[in-house]
Amino acid sequence: MSETFRTTLIREDGVGTWTYLTVPPEVAARLGTAARIPVVAEVEGVSFTSSVMTGPEQSRYLVVNRSVRDQAGVTEGDTVAVRLRADTAERRVEAPADLVEALAAAPTARETYEALSYSRQKEYVTWIEAAKRPETRQRRLVKALDLLEEGRALKG
Repeated sequence: MSETFRTTLIREDGVGTWTYLTVPPEVAARLGTAARIPVVAEVEGVSFTSSVMTGPEQSRYLVVNRSVRDQAGVTEGDTVAVRLRADTAERRVEAPADLVEALAAAPTARETYEALSYSRQKEYVTWIEAAKRPETRQRRLVKALDLLEEGRALKG
């Protein structure tokens, strides 16, 4: 079952703020009651997986990243057509080969990584893959293993 509605893309003032849309309370209630509801979303026909998040005063919102906005040809302030459906598929992060190899040689780090949520695993993979130089990527791999050995998340 999918939910459709129209809403406006919002971006707060400031550096590093997200562009998001507000999910109507009745739509969010039909999708689920968890603080974070995994969804398959479409904005102006551009499909992506994400999560409906809980905001201030139990409001619900969905972040719409730049890639989706660019593909849809929309920007903050635009009114957009949205379709959401609960995503019940298991979410798995495809780790790059060098991270898989490093984790294979570090059992404690591998156990910690495998116990992380999808979102936390994705943070590690995105951070490692964002390195532009091989030296930076290698440093990030070493740092990731150190953090995982200590049982710590990359952020927070």
